[in-house]
Amino acid sequence: KGIYAELRNLYVARQQQRRKLNSSLNQLQALLDEYFPEFREVFKNLLGKA
Repeated sequence: KGIYAELRNLYVARQQQRRKLNSSLNQLQALLDEYFPEFREVFKNLLGKA
């Protein structure tokens, strides 16, 4: 009850968002590997500055 229930809800929401983010990053990497296989050789960090 109270603040602990809110903390649990926020924790669950954070976990769900992390799963969605990881899923999206995996999809992005799969697409890049399929269409631009040289991308990883040129850019070591997928989300880094270019």
